[in-house]
Amino acid sequence: MAAAALIRSLQWSVAIQPESIVEHDVEPERFSRKALRRTILAGLHVNYQLQKDFYIPFETSGPYMLSMASRKWHEWRKLRRENAAKAMEALYFSLGHISLAWRIYKDLLRRMRRSEANR
Repeated sequence: MAAAALIRSLQWSVAIQPESIVEHDVEPERFSRKALRRTILAGLHVNYQLQKDFYIPFETSGPYMLSMASRKWHEWRKLRRENAAKAMEALYFSLGHISLAWRIYKDLLRRMRRSEANR
């Protein structure tokens, strides 16, 4: 995404399909809950960093992340007895959204403190 934004700044065309889905054929011994949790968390934080660096439109906010965390939490509660894999993914997304909301609020406080110090 960052490369695409830089290419567009040179006034070249870039085609991006955000709806596209990629399936990875991961070897079973390499797939673990820890890897899934870390991948979800990294994806959320990388997307936020791309927004902060103005490579993609800014769409993330603390309240939105908390709202998404709540949605995923309710999804987890619904799925936990029906589909363990999807339930686990929902739980990890919920925890990831909470983590990202915390980061967003920490960034906001840091900016506010800097602003106060510069007065």
